[in-house]
Amino acid sequence: MESPSIQDIEAYLNHPEEEVRRKGLEGLLFHPPKDVAPLIMKALGDRSWRVRKHAVEIISRFPGREELIPCLIEGLRNEDNVGLRNACVEALIRMGKAGLPFLKEIIKDEDRDVRKFAADIMGEIGEEEAIDCLLEATGDKDENVRIAAIEAIGKIGGEKGTTLLLGLLRRGDTTTKFTILETLSGTKGPIPLEEVYRVLDNRILKKAAFDLLKEVGDESSLPYLVEGLKDHSQVVVESAMRAIYWLLSRRPEMEERLGEELEGTREDMREKVRRALYSDSVETKRGAILMAGLLRDPNLIPHLLRIMEEGLEGMIVKAILSMEEAGRTLLKIFPGEDPKTKAGICYILGRLRYKDAEEILLQCLEEENGHLRASAATALGEIGSKRAIDPLINLLNDPYEDVRTAARKALSTLGRGEEGFLERMRGLLSSPSSHMRRHVITILGTIGGKKETETLSLGLKDEDPEVRSTTVRVIGEAGLKEMVEEIIAALTDESPAVRREAARVLGRWRCKEAEGPLLLLLTDEDIWVRCEAIEGLSLIKGERALSTIREEALKGKGIIAIKAIEALKRMDPEGSIDVFLECLEREEKEIRKASLEALQGILDKERVDRVLPFLKGKEWDLRNEAVKTVASLGPSSLPYLEEALKEESDPTVLKTLEEAIVRLRKGDRNV
Repeated sequence: MESPSIQDIEAYLNHPEEEVRRKGLEGLLFHPPKDVAPLIMKALGDRSWRVRKHAVEIISRFPGREELIPCLIEGLRNEDNVGLRNACVEALIRMGKAGLPFLKEIIKDEDRDVRKFAADIMGEIGEEEAIDCLLEATGDKDENVRIAAIEAIGKIGGEKGTTLLLGLLRRGDTTTKFTILETLSGTKGPIPLEEVYRVLDNRILKKAAFDLLKEVGDESSLPYLVEGLKDHSQVVVESAMRAIYWLLSRRPEMEERLGEELEGTREDMREKVRRALYSDSVETKRGAILMAGLLRDPNLIPHLLRIMEEGLEGMIVKAILSMEEAGRTLLKIFPGEDPKTKAGICYILGRLRYKDAEEILLQCLEEENGHLRASAATALGEIGSKRAIDPLINLLNDPYEDVRTAARKALSTLGRGEEGFLERMRGLLSSPSSHMRRHVITILGTIGGKKETETLSLGLKDEDPEVRSTTVRVIGEAGLKEMVEEIIAALTDESPAVRREAARVLGRWRCKEAEGPLLLLLTDEDIWVRCEAIEGLSLIKGERALSTIREEALKGKGIIAIKAIEALKRMDPEGSIDVFLECLEREEKEIRKASLEALQGILDKERVDRVLPFLKGKEWDLRNEAVKTVASLGPSSLPYLEEALKEESDPTVLKTLEEAIVRLRKGDRNV
């Protein structure tokens, strides 16, 4: 490539189009840094973040880039261009250790902003030799500089950094101590917790200290955290709760000891826990739910039920299950609750196996709310209510599927060992309700197993396709391979749903004798039947199927070709490379994308040229997939990826490229 002149580069950088300015930066690499320093600074202050980002990248690739450090330092003083300042900060961070002598000078600068920038940059560089200089800056007259210096020491970490911060923790003012406590949570290595416990005498620092113990606390922290629960400040109490929650998540064996520590505090803690349960912070709620369970106070049950929400249900149920007289309390509050809460109570009563709830649960089977009926049905199965069998059978014909499913599952539990139950179920197969017949088939397959093959055969002949499809599924789940001929016969059922289910079962069974019938399904009129046939054949892995599926990959349309490509990746990836490469020429974009995915991890150097054009294609998602495919070659792909990086403009593809290059330079093939 011909070297562009400095005048040419300047013209590029003045061009109104962002992409021209960005690409023009490449020309800077043909000149010594000192000769193009003004142009570099111009690019670092460009109005486009993409141009500024690329300028930083160019600086990191310059031989002798250290010559630019004085210019970058001056850029920190520019108060009118925030983008320039930030770009100079990023560039100085990339300079690493080479920039430290300059940063040590400007951390004493008259400009407080420059001093703060210097501390921030040294923290990001992370070299321990900067610590002494930063320690001196912790005495700066400007509070922001002092805080930045403390945070920088924390980022550098190590034994020396931690020791210095702990020294400041003993003698600094309250603001300094507060910053140190926040900073220490991000340091690497152990922290002498005695120094943290020492500041707990200062009420202002308690919350920050507990927040730190949330990250680094151990068994010795427990008494201090329990003491924090007694504080008059709700903010401090909630910080202690959060710390206890995370401490127990690391050390669950401490839960029993914590319960002992809380013995006798129920009355004092109840109101604090109640208030914390309604916090806006999910983390605080988790801590409060844990405390409610440990206090075993049934008075908190109504409040726990009111905060029942996604992500917290498991903890809330566990807390209530641990409480004394939980069942009695739930029954007491039940009448006054709304249907949603009642459904939650039914679920918990079932988990408690609280037999005294049987009457209320039976009544709930007749409630208007479907969720409540379903929850009551589940609970009756768990408490083992034989009285529930008749009403549950009626619910197999309920208008709502979730109610029918709950009733069926409960009956599958209650019917085991119940004399005459299976015979009664068989009688229901003559019911005019297809819902009833479908769920009865599931119950018979679940409980009866091999004893019910004759009955299940009848299900395969039911007039309703949903019943037939369910029967095929039940036979598959029960592993009744003695019925393989019946399942193969179901491949010719008039219902596509039945044919799909039969193909799925035969594939899951790895049924060799089904290869031929499944191959016939590849001409089925239903596209999803053909997809299931391909999936099933890919699991059976027969030789006839392999050649046919290769043909489908090369000539099939849309989803069929994609499924065939995915199947070949499972069946014979190495032997199908040429097929995948040929599919890269297919007209449909999604087929080309599936082929690129299939080539990942199996592409070799001899055939990489077939993929390289995709790195420069028009569609960003294909370029992104091509990056992953080429990168799977390992370190030998670096030249191709680095070349692509120069031309790429899409942020997603840029991110994929940059991450792949970084990991490959480290020798990691898993990109």
